[in-house]
Amino acid sequence: MEYISNNPPQTESIGADYAGMLPRGSIVLLTGDLGAGKTCFSRGFINSYFPGTLVSSPTFTLLNEYKNDQLTILHYDLYRLKTAEEAAELGIEDMISRADYTLIEWPETAEPLIEGNIYRVTVRMGAAEKERIILVEGDFAWKPSVSE
Repeated sequence: MEYISNNPPQTESIGADYAGMLPRGSIVLLTGDLGAGKTCFSRGFINSYFPGTLVSSPTFTLLNEYKNDQLTILHYDLYRLKTAEEAAELGIEDMISRADYTLIEWPETAEPLIEGNIYRVTVRMGAAEKERIILVEGDFAWKPSVSE
């Protein structure tokens, strides 16, 4: 399914709606160019479970973990990794197996290691400056409630 977002709040709203449709144990692979909106989408997803939480891209830390007594969300940014071996050294397989939800930006190097309930989100820049085209793939019955 393909959705159009006209601004960052709409992209976050789509991410939040998406979060509500996925079962625990889901792994979301996010692809798109630099600055396309992967982290914005992730922010909406994470804030749907942890409202008001500051969500930034884990580009330098590689992983941000959000958790409480009931839920753990892992947010990876693997942009700087070059090989699957580097992803394996992070213990990504073990971490994913213990998380309720895992979001992975730039997942290409880790894909050989990832198994389970995988969903794909591609974020592309649209014609207008802030327009984004969001393609979601997976087995779910989901409709975003995007407000203008």
